[in-house]
Amino acid sequence: MSSGAEPIVVVVGATGLVGEEILAVLAERQFPAAEVRALASAASAGLRVTFGADELTVHAATDAALDGGGVVFLCSGAAVSERFAERLAAAGAFVVDLSDRFVAAPAVPLLVPGVNLRTVAAGGGVRLVAVAGAAAGALAAVLAPLDAAAGLRAVTVATYEPASGLGRAGVAELGEQATALLSAREASAEVFPRQIAFSCIPAVGALDAAGHAQAERLLRQSLRRILDRPALAVAATTVHVPTFFGLGAAVTIELERPLDVAAAHAALREAPSVVANDGEAYATTFDAVGSDAVHVARMRAHEDRPGSLGFWVAVDNTRKAAATNAVAIAEALLPRA
Repeated sequence: MSSGAEPIVVVVGATGLVGEEILAVLAERQFPAAEVRALASAASAGLRVTFGADELTVHAATDAALDGGGVVFLCSGAAVSERFAERLAAAGAFVVDLSDRFVAAPAVPLLVPGVNLRTVAAGGGVRLVAVAGAAAGALAAVLAPLDAAAGLRAVTVATYEPASGLGRAGVAELGEQATALLSAREASAEVFPRQIAFSCIPAVGALDAAGHAQAERLLRQSLRRILDRPALAVAATTVHVPTFFGLGAAVTIELERPLDVAAAHAALREAPSVVANDGEAYATTFDAVGSDAVHVARMRAHEDRPGSLGFWVAVDNTRKAAATNAVAIAEALLPRA
Protein backbone atom coordinates (compact mmCIF):
# COMPACT_ATOMS: atom_id res chain seq x y z
CA MET A 1 0.00 0.00 0.00
CA SER A 2 1.55 3.24 -1.08
CA SER A 3 1.71 6.11 1.37
CA GLY A 4 -1.20 8.55 1.05
CA ALA A 5 -3.19 6.33 -1.33
CA GLU A 6 -6.57 4.91 -0.47
CA PRO A 7 -6.08 1.20 0.22
CA ILE A 8 -7.74 -1.86 -1.23
CA VAL A 9 -9.98 -3.15 1.57
CA VAL A 10 -10.61 -6.88 1.82
CA VAL A 11 -13.23 -8.59 4.00
CA VAL A 12 -12.50 -12.30 4.42
CA GLY A 13 -15.67 -14.03 5.61
CA ALA A 14 -17.95 -11.59 3.82
CA THR A 15 -20.91 -14.00 3.71
CA GLY A 16 -20.89 -14.55 7.48
CA LEU A 17 -22.84 -12.53 10.02
CA VAL A 18 -19.84 -10.47 11.13
CA GLY A 19 -18.47 -10.03 7.62
CA GLU A 20 -21.86 -8.79 6.49
CA GLU A 21 -21.87 -6.23 9.32
CA ILE A 22 -18.32 -5.10 8.53
CA LEU A 23 -19.35 -4.34 4.95
CA ALA A 24 -22.36 -2.40 6.26
CA VAL A 25 -20.25 -0.37 8.71
CA LEU A 26 -17.56 0.35 6.10
CA ALA A 27 -20.23 1.74 3.80
CA GLU A 28 -22.01 3.73 6.52
CA ARG A 29 -18.80 5.33 7.74
CA GLN A 30 -17.51 5.90 4.20
CA PHE A 31 -14.25 4.17 4.98
CA PRO A 32 -11.65 5.37 2.43
CA ALA A 33 -11.01 2.60 -0.08
CA ALA A 34 -9.79 2.39 -3.64
CA GLU A 35 -11.64 -0.94 -3.88
CA VAL A 36 -13.57 -3.24 -1.55
CA ARG A 37 -13.27 -7.00 -2.05
CA ALA A 38 -15.59 -9.60 -0.53
CA LEU A 39 -13.96 -13.00 0.04
CA ALA A 40 -15.23 -16.21 1.59
CA SER A 41 -14.92 -19.97 1.19
CA ALA A 42 -14.84 -21.52 -2.27
CA ALA A 43 -18.40 -22.74 -1.68
CA SER A 44 -19.59 -19.13 -1.45
CA ALA A 45 -17.80 -17.89 -4.57
CA GLY A 46 -20.18 -16.22 -6.96
CA LEU A 47 -22.67 -15.07 -4.34
CA ARG A 48 -23.53 -11.38 -4.09
CA VAL A 49 -23.34 -9.37 -0.87
CA THR A 50 -24.59 -5.89 -0.08
CA PHE A 51 -22.18 -2.98 0.22
CA GLY A 52 -24.07 0.26 0.77
CA ALA A 53 -26.20 0.88 -2.32
CA ASP A 54 -24.14 -1.58 -4.32
CA GLU A 55 -23.50 -5.31 -4.43
CA LEU A 56 -20.16 -7.11 -4.49
CA THR A 57 -19.42 -10.49 -6.02
CA VAL A 58 -17.88 -12.90 -3.54
CA HIS A 59 -14.62 -14.58 -4.52
CA ALA A 60 -12.79 -17.47 -2.89
CA ALA A 61 -10.22 -16.45 -0.27
CA THR A 62 -6.99 -17.27 -2.09
CA ASP A 63 -3.55 -15.70 -2.17
CA ALA A 64 -4.36 -14.20 -5.57
CA ALA A 65 -7.62 -12.65 -4.32
CA LEU A 66 -5.79 -11.13 -1.34
CA ASP A 67 -2.94 -9.74 -3.43
CA GLY A 68 -2.66 -5.98 -3.07
CA GLY A 69 -4.93 -5.78 -0.07
CA GLY A 70 -3.99 -2.80 2.08
CA VAL A 71 -6.53 -3.33 4.87
CA VAL A 72 -7.71 -6.87 5.53
CA PHE A 73 -10.48 -7.83 7.95
CA LEU A 74 -10.32 -11.52 8.88
CA CYS A 75 -13.62 -12.83 10.26
CA SER A 76 -13.68 -16.47 9.15
CA GLY A 77 -12.37 -18.11 12.30
CA ALA A 78 -9.02 -19.07 13.78
CA ALA A 79 -7.99 -21.52 11.03
CA VAL A 80 -8.27 -18.88 8.31
CA SER A 81 -6.47 -16.34 10.50
CA GLU A 82 -3.73 -18.89 11.12
CA ARG A 83 -3.33 -19.28 7.37
CA PHE A 84 -3.30 -15.65 6.32
CA ALA A 85 -2.85 -13.09 9.12
CA GLU A 86 0.88 -13.02 9.77
CA ARG A 87 1.79 -13.55 6.13
CA LEU A 88 -0.38 -10.63 5.02
CA ALA A 89 1.03 -8.38 7.73
CA ALA A 90 4.59 -9.29 6.73
CA ALA A 91 3.71 -8.34 3.14
CA GLY A 92 2.64 -4.86 4.28
CA ALA A 93 -1.11 -5.13 4.78
CA PHE A 94 -2.82 -3.77 7.88
CA VAL A 95 -4.62 -6.84 9.25
CA VAL A 96 -7.56 -6.68 11.68
CA ASP A 97 -8.28 -10.15 13.03
CA LEU A 98 -11.67 -10.98 14.60
CA SER A 99 -10.97 -14.58 15.60
CA ASP A 100 -9.55 -15.78 18.91
CA ARG A 101 -6.31 -16.86 17.25
CA PHE A 102 -4.18 -14.12 18.86
CA VAL A 103 -5.77 -13.74 22.31
CA ALA A 104 -2.76 -15.50 23.82
CA ALA A 105 -0.17 -13.82 21.56
CA PRO A 106 1.51 -10.99 23.51
CA ALA A 107 3.07 -9.56 20.35
CA VAL A 108 -0.35 -8.95 18.76
CA PRO A 109 -2.30 -6.06 20.36
CA LEU A 110 -5.76 -7.09 21.58
CA LEU A 111 -7.83 -3.94 21.17
CA VAL A 112 -11.06 -2.25 22.22
CA PRO A 113 -11.80 1.28 20.89
CA GLY A 114 -11.99 3.81 23.67
CA VAL A 115 -10.02 1.58 26.03
CA ASN A 116 -6.53 0.73 24.81
CA LEU A 117 -5.96 1.98 21.25
CA ARG A 118 -3.40 4.45 22.60
CA THR A 119 -1.09 1.57 23.51
CA VAL A 120 -0.65 0.84 19.80
CA ALA A 121 -0.76 4.39 18.47
CA ALA A 122 2.19 5.30 20.69
CA GLY A 123 4.39 2.56 19.21
CA GLY A 124 3.49 2.87 15.53
CA GLY A 125 4.32 0.42 12.78
CA VAL A 126 1.94 -2.31 13.94
CA ARG A 127 0.54 -4.34 11.04
CA LEU A 128 -1.47 -7.03 12.81
CA VAL A 129 -4.04 -6.37 15.54
CA ALA A 130 -6.81 -8.44 17.11
CA VAL A 131 -10.31 -7.28 18.00
CA ALA A 132 -11.45 -8.39 21.44
CA GLY A 133 -14.28 -10.91 21.51
CA ALA A 134 -17.83 -9.67 22.06
CA ALA A 135 -18.01 -10.31 25.80
CA ALA A 136 -14.46 -9.11 26.52
CA GLY A 137 -14.85 -5.98 24.42
CA ALA A 138 -18.16 -4.97 25.99
CA LEU A 139 -16.98 -5.66 29.52
CA ALA A 140 -13.67 -3.86 29.03
CA ALA A 141 -15.47 -0.74 27.80
CA VAL A 142 -17.37 -0.65 31.10
CA LEU A 143 -14.68 -1.91 33.45
CA ALA A 144 -11.92 0.45 32.26
CA PRO A 145 -13.53 3.68 33.57
CA LEU A 146 -14.55 1.98 36.82
CA ASP A 147 -11.01 0.69 37.25
CA ALA A 148 -9.66 4.21 36.71
CA ALA A 149 -12.14 5.59 39.25
CA ALA A 150 -11.71 3.10 42.08
CA GLY A 151 -9.38 0.26 41.12
CA LEU A 152 -10.63 -3.21 40.26
CA ARG A 153 -9.85 -5.98 42.70
CA ALA A 154 -11.97 -8.77 41.22
CA VAL A 155 -14.60 -9.39 38.53
CA THR A 156 -17.30 -12.04 38.65
CA VAL A 157 -19.36 -12.36 35.48
CA ALA A 158 -21.94 -14.59 33.84
CA THR A 159 -22.42 -14.04 30.12
CA TYR A 160 -25.60 -14.92 28.22
CA GLU A 161 -24.53 -15.56 24.66
CA PRO A 162 -26.84 -15.78 21.63
CA ALA A 163 -26.94 -18.32 18.83
CA SER A 164 -25.30 -15.85 16.47
CA GLY A 165 -22.08 -16.30 18.43
CA LEU A 166 -21.75 -19.50 16.38
CA GLY A 167 -22.54 -17.71 13.13
CA ARG A 168 -25.27 -18.42 10.63
CA ALA A 169 -25.20 -22.10 11.52
CA GLY A 170 -26.02 -21.31 15.13
CA VAL A 171 -28.90 -19.03 14.18
CA ALA A 172 -30.26 -21.62 11.77
CA GLU A 173 -30.07 -24.44 14.32
CA LEU A 174 -31.92 -22.45 16.98
CA GLY A 175 -34.66 -21.67 14.48
CA GLU A 176 -34.89 -25.25 13.28
CA GLN A 177 -35.01 -26.65 16.80
CA ALA A 178 -37.70 -24.20 17.89
CA THR A 179 -39.80 -25.01 14.82
CA ALA A 180 -39.43 -28.74 15.41
CA LEU A 181 -40.38 -28.57 19.07
CA LEU A 182 -43.38 -26.32 18.43
CA SER A 183 -44.48 -28.87 15.83
CA ALA A 184 -44.17 -31.73 18.36
CA ARG A 185 -41.13 -33.13 16.57
CA GLU A 186 -37.75 -34.07 18.01
CA ALA A 187 -35.04 -31.42 17.83
CA SER A 188 -31.56 -32.46 16.74
CA ALA A 189 -28.33 -30.70 17.76
CA GLU A 190 -25.31 -30.50 15.49
CA VAL A 191 -23.91 -26.98 15.92
CA PHE A 192 -24.61 -26.77 19.66
CA PRO A 193 -23.56 -29.58 22.02
CA ARG A 194 -27.14 -29.89 23.36
CA GLN A 195 -30.60 -28.63 22.48
CA ILE A 196 -30.53 -24.82 22.65
CA ALA A 197 -34.16 -24.04 21.83
CA PHE A 198 -36.12 -23.23 25.02
CA SER A 199 -33.05 -24.14 27.08
CA CYS A 200 -29.69 -22.84 28.30
CA ILE A 201 -26.33 -24.53 27.84
CA PRO A 202 -23.98 -23.69 30.76
CA ALA A 203 -20.75 -23.78 28.79
CA VAL A 204 -19.55 -21.90 25.69
CA GLY A 205 -16.86 -24.10 24.16
CA ALA A 206 -15.31 -27.30 25.41
CA LEU A 207 -14.59 -27.86 29.10
CA ASP A 208 -10.98 -28.33 30.19
CA ALA A 209 -9.74 -30.74 32.86
CA ALA A 210 -10.45 -28.17 35.59
CA GLY A 211 -14.05 -27.66 34.41
CA HIS A 212 -13.58 -24.25 32.78
CA ALA A 213 -15.18 -23.62 29.38
CA GLN A 214 -12.98 -22.39 26.54
CA ALA A 215 -14.81 -19.05 26.41
CA GLU A 216 -14.29 -18.55 30.15
CA ARG A 217 -10.54 -18.98 29.81
CA LEU A 218 -10.45 -16.62 26.84
CA LEU A 219 -12.54 -13.99 28.64
CA ARG A 220 -10.26 -14.02 31.68
CA GLN A 221 -7.13 -13.79 29.56
CA SER A 222 -8.60 -11.09 27.32
CA LEU A 223 -9.71 -8.81 30.17
CA ARG A 224 -6.31 -9.04 31.82
CA ARG A 225 -4.58 -8.07 28.57
CA ILE A 226 -6.96 -5.29 27.53
CA LEU A 227 -7.03 -3.63 30.96
CA ASP A 228 -3.31 -4.22 31.48
CA ARG A 229 -4.09 -5.96 34.75
CA PRO A 230 -2.21 -9.29 34.52
CA ALA A 231 -3.15 -10.37 38.05
CA LEU A 232 -6.82 -9.30 37.94
CA ALA A 233 -9.06 -11.94 39.52
CA VAL A 234 -11.74 -12.91 36.97
CA ALA A 235 -14.37 -15.58 37.63
CA ALA A 236 -16.50 -16.22 34.54
CA THR A 237 -19.41 -18.45 33.64
CA THR A 238 -20.42 -18.43 29.97
CA VAL A 239 -23.89 -19.60 28.94
CA HIS A 240 -25.52 -20.21 25.55
CA VAL A 241 -29.09 -18.87 25.65
CA PRO A 242 -31.92 -19.37 23.13
CA THR A 243 -31.83 -15.91 21.54
CA PHE A 244 -30.62 -15.04 18.07
CA PHE A 245 -28.70 -11.78 18.61
CA GLY A 246 -27.55 -9.61 21.51
CA LEU A 247 -25.18 -10.58 24.32
CA GLY A 248 -25.88 -9.94 27.99
CA ALA A 249 -23.72 -10.13 31.10
CA ALA A 250 -24.44 -10.00 34.82
CA VAL A 251 -21.39 -8.52 36.53
CA THR A 252 -20.17 -8.04 40.09
CA ILE A 253 -16.98 -6.12 40.75
CA GLU A 254 -14.95 -5.67 43.92
CA LEU A 255 -13.16 -2.34 44.21
CA GLU A 256 -10.04 -1.17 45.98
CA ARG A 257 -11.49 2.25 46.86
CA PRO A 258 -15.02 3.40 47.72
CA LEU A 259 -17.27 4.16 44.74
CA ASP A 260 -20.99 4.75 45.11
CA VAL A 261 -23.56 4.28 42.38
CA ALA A 262 -23.72 7.98 41.49
CA ALA A 263 -19.94 8.17 41.09
CA ALA A 264 -19.94 4.97 39.01
CA HIS A 265 -22.56 6.45 36.68
CA ALA A 266 -20.53 9.64 36.42
CA ALA A 267 -17.45 7.64 35.39
CA LEU A 268 -19.42 5.69 32.80
CA ARG A 269 -20.93 8.83 31.29
CA GLU A 270 -17.41 9.89 30.31
CA ALA A 271 -16.65 6.56 28.62
CA PRO A 272 -16.87 6.39 24.82
CA SER A 273 -19.74 4.31 23.42
CA VAL A 274 -21.13 3.45 26.87
CA VAL A 275 -24.74 4.27 27.78
CA ALA A 276 -25.67 3.96 31.46
CA ASN A 277 -29.33 3.88 32.50
CA ASP A 278 -31.09 4.04 35.88
CA GLY A 279 -34.01 2.14 37.34
CA GLU A 280 -36.44 0.55 34.93
CA ALA A 281 -34.76 2.14 31.91
CA TYR A 282 -32.53 -0.87 31.32
CA ALA A 283 -31.68 -2.23 27.88
CA THR A 284 -32.42 -5.87 27.17
CA THR A 285 -30.24 -7.83 24.77
CA PHE A 286 -33.00 -7.33 22.18
CA ASP A 287 -32.88 -3.57 22.73
CA ALA A 288 -29.13 -3.56 22.13
CA VAL A 289 -29.36 -5.11 18.66
CA GLY A 290 -28.53 -2.53 16.00
CA SER A 291 -26.93 -0.18 18.53
CA ASP A 292 -23.32 1.00 18.47
CA ALA A 293 -23.27 1.39 22.26
CA VAL A 294 -22.51 -0.83 25.22
CA HIS A 295 -25.53 -0.55 27.50
CA VAL A 296 -25.15 -0.64 31.29
CA ALA A 297 -28.03 -0.78 33.76
CA ARG A 298 -29.16 -1.97 37.19
CA MET A 299 -26.07 -0.52 38.87
CA ARG A 300 -26.32 -1.21 42.59
CA ALA A 301 -24.20 -1.66 45.68
CA HIS A 302 -24.31 -5.13 47.19
CA GLU A 303 -25.42 -4.59 50.78
CA ASP A 304 -23.68 -7.70 52.12
CA ARG A 305 -20.45 -7.11 50.21
CA PRO A 306 -18.96 -3.70 51.03
CA GLY A 307 -16.83 -2.28 48.25
CA SER A 308 -18.67 -4.14 45.50
CA LEU A 309 -21.06 -3.13 42.73
CA GLY A 310 -23.36 -5.18 40.55
CA PHE A 311 -24.68 -4.27 37.11
CA TRP A 312 -26.03 -5.56 33.80
CA VAL A 313 -24.41 -5.15 30.37
CA ALA A 314 -26.06 -5.61 26.96
CA VAL A 315 -24.44 -5.28 23.54
CA ASP A 316 -25.02 -6.19 19.90
CA ASN A 317 -22.52 -9.02 19.54
CA THR A 318 -22.17 -8.88 15.75
CA ARG A 319 -22.40 -5.14 15.07
CA LYS A 320 -20.97 -3.12 17.96
CA ALA A 321 -18.79 -5.74 19.62
CA ALA A 322 -17.35 -6.98 16.35
CA ALA A 323 -17.88 -4.98 13.16
CA THR A 324 -18.03 -1.43 14.52
CA ASN A 325 -15.06 -2.02 16.80
CA ALA A 326 -13.04 -3.56 13.96
CA VAL A 327 -13.67 -0.65 11.59
CA ALA A 328 -13.02 1.91 14.34
CA ILE A 329 -9.67 0.28 15.06
CA ALA A 330 -8.72 0.47 11.38
CA GLU A 331 -9.80 4.11 11.19
CA ALA A 332 -7.71 5.02 14.23
CA LEU A 333 -4.56 3.09 13.43
CA LEU A 334 -4.31 2.92 9.65
CA PRO A 335 -2.73 6.40 9.25
CA ARG A 336 0.04 5.23 11.58
CA ALA A 337 0.62 1.88 9.85
